[in-house]
This record gives sequence, structure tokens and C-alpha cells, in this order.
Amino acid sequence: MKISIGLSTLDIDDEIIKNDDVLSIGVILKNGPCNDNMCQLIRVPYAEINKDYTMKNSIKLFNPRIEIDTNVYDMISRERENIKIRMSNRKILIKGIHL
Repeated sequence: MKISIGLSTLDIDDEIIKNDDVLSIGVILKNGPCNDNMCQLIRVPYAEINKDYTMKNSIKLFNPRIEIDTNVYDMISRERENIKIRMSNRKILIKGIHL
């Protein structure tokens, strides 16, 4: 299914969202490749399936049931990106998002 968000499109596999599940899309901050604490933090997008809405600061869609972190939503809606969310080996992969 394709969902328009601002100038971008979000393309989600039909097999990811089943029944009353919620697809949550957010950002995790990870340390860079340095060994000291002077490295910049790297933003990594993630997606997971939950039974209900769990994020506090998020944009919630109800049909299909999706919640997107507000920071991710702002980044997606400003750019002209085609974001693809696919299932691969029981993991959810996000491609095409630039944080």
C-alpha cells in the first residue's frame, strides 16, 4: 500500500500490518565508529510491530494503523523521498529514508 506524506510516499508491504497490529516507525541514536566519547551520534531508522500505539510524540494513522515519530514525520514530509518498508527474514527493513 502507498501512503502520501507531504512530498514523499511511504510504500509498505501488505504482509507487514495484519489485523489490528500497529506499525511503529522511529529513530534510534547509536554511537559512531570511534572508541572515545567524542563521536557523533548516528540516527538509524527502525520499524516494529506492536499490538497498540506506544509512542508518546507521534503522528497516528488509523487506517492502516501506523504511528510515526514526529521527528521522522517532519523529515519525511519535507523531502521528496520514496520510502519502502519490506519484510525480510522476519525483520522489517526501511529503505530510502535519509536522516
